[in-house]
Amino acid sequence: MTHYIRYFIFTISSFLSITGYAVEPIIRSTTNNEMPTQTQDDQTYQSIQSPRITWPGYNSAMAQVDNTENGFGSFTANATDSSNHPVTYLFEVIAGPGTVKGSQTGSFSLSGVNGSTVVRITATADDAAPVVGAAITVQVSTVPIKVLAFYNNTSETIYPVIEAPISGVVPSVALPRDPWMQGLFAVTDVNKFRFQATKLHRVYVNGTNGIPPKQTALVSVPFYSHLVPNPSGGDIADHYVDWWSSMRVYLYDVQSNLVQTQSEPGVSPVTLYSPGPTCISGCSQTEVFSATGIMPTNDPQQLTEYTFADVITAASVPYPINLSIVNYDYSAVDQVYLPVAMEPYGSNLVGYTGTVLDLTSFRNSLNTFLAETSWPAYAGLPYPRAPGAYNVVIGNSQLTPTGPQTTELTNNWIDCLANVSNPNHANCLTVNNLFVVKNYQNACDNEGLPTTAELLQHIYGYVSFCATPLPSSGFDFDAYSALQYNFVGYAQDFNPYTQLIHRALRMNVYAYSVDDAVGFIRTTGNGLVVTVGGDIGLTNPQQYDKQKVITVSPGTPPPGPLPIFTHYGVCSKTASSGQLGRGESFSLQLPNSSFPCEITLEDSNHILYHFTLNEPAPLTSTAADISCAAADNSWCSGVQITSAQGISTSAPNP
Repeated sequence: MTHYIRYFIFTISSFLSITGYAVEPIIRSTTNNEMPTQTQDDQTYQSIQSPRITWPGYNSAMAQVDNTENGFGSFTANATDSSNHPVTYLFEVIAGPGTVKGSQTGSFSLSGVNGSTVVRITATADDAAPVVGAAITVQVSTVPIKVLAFYNNTSETIYPVIEAPISGVVPSVALPRDPWMQGLFAVTDVNKFRFQATKLHRVYVNGTNGIPPKQTALVSVPFYSHLVPNPSGGDIADHYVDWWSSMRVYLYDVQSNLVQTQSEPGVSPVTLYSPGPTCISGCSQTEVFSATGIMPTNDPQQLTEYTFADVITAASVPYPINLSIVNYDYSAVDQVYLPVAMEPYGSNLVGYTGTVLDLTSFRNSLNTFLAETSWPAYAGLPYPRAPGAYNVVIGNSQLTPTGPQTTELTNNWIDCLANVSNPNHANCLTVNNLFVVKNYQNACDNEGLPTTAELLQHIYGYVSFCATPLPSSGFDFDAYSALQYNFVGYAQDFNPYTQLIHRALRMNVYAYSVDDAVGFIRTTGNGLVVTVGGDIGLTNPQQYDKQKVITVSPGTPPPGPLPIFTHYGVCSKTASSGQLGRGESFSLQLPNSSFPCEITLEDSNHILYHFTLNEPAPLTSTAADISCAAADNSWCSGVQITSAQGISTSAPNP
């Protein structure tokens, strides 16, 4: 049959050539991503062509892990389908131990892996043949590592700066020291080997070029770097820089201000003698500087903070250290400038802190707040940056005039004390008595009364008049919190800034120094995700809510030879979510779609234990919320609901 078709085509072609008939060229065109069409003599025919996936970055990926067997990786997520169907990336371990969990935006996390592990990513679509990426061999770091993943969801360039602190005094040692480095190196003489840092150290992500609009950058962050070729081991200051403890991340959006920070007095470029924070995806370089002074406090930047790992300084030396922990927060006590959200990298156990508002909506809310109040702003900046109430009442010189708003807050306070019909009257009397009588006069042994200006500065800052601390719970503290959260309207609020943060900007962060909305979040993870201006990059779509967090407290036997729980898994048949120390608990806040969720615990004998959590918080009863498989029933029957947000288990089997 094929022979006759070929003969027919050849005959027709010969006939056209002999007779001189003109053959119009065939023009191929595509419209609206449909199948190509062919046009000849005004007639249109559909051309049959299979869709194809094109993946330019199929061989540009990396994976890194440390001796905890946890790590991360990145890949170029630029595959496209010729018919514009969505491309989905699939992740698998094709050699060696461990598991991989990937995102569709260019990153993945690893657990239980080592240097023999090989990962493969495949680009797929529902109408095209898959494209297999190059095999990725996991690289092993000798220093513990985590990752900072920056997602710029705005239409502007964002410039992250990572800052390591100067060492401070940590009880019970009277000299400056770094307990995190002492814990990592298992130091027993904590008075001698203090790993002291006398300068700040800063890393400029992608130098002064920053992260372009709608782009992502991943930075590998080692626990420490060497500042000299042959460090002494901790007994000489400034031989190391610790990138994990008490860290700050400044997010700038004006390049000229960022560049200026590199030429401030006391700032110098630094050469590292071991790997430091390194761009692994979406950026090409980092620049490292030391500094003797803090960043300019009136710069166009938003402050966030993190600490990786947990070190228990109250324990006997060498200090126990848990490398799987991440702690972080968005700091809005002093000011608010950019819409930032934060979440653990490689884990969806808890929701995000901060806000996922887009940049335009965020700035519109700030401008509305400034227009509807007499609230000052930081002067000389191209975009609104609003200060916290304490900075207003102390008359911060970096602000536009503070007098009008201070007068308004003062008048509101006087009315609140004197006017029995004021909805805050009772709470104002309680707070006034706390600061004037209990603190200023009794605890601090002062006579007379503070001035109204002095009183308001201490009230808005929640600062004692002496070394005696103010309460952090109880009747007086509850009255203070009620004042902060009684949102009548900006003009009538005790603290309009609190309403701005929690209602207008939808942020679950500190709006004042003892705001208990959300402080530092502590959970497990391979690092942090930091998004600016949107939710792209977040794996848990929920905002962190303490009322929805469930805490699981695994049972612990008395000290001795009996096994203890060492690892746990959430919504998993393996214990790959994090490690546990003796007596430690873990927490989770998952989307409703995650339930029922299997919880797995592993003991020091590598035996697995399972129970299923049927519902999210609030929990009601063991019978309703916990179920057990038959194989686990003897141990699982000891799992109990202890509160609306609490679960306890039995200890491992002897």
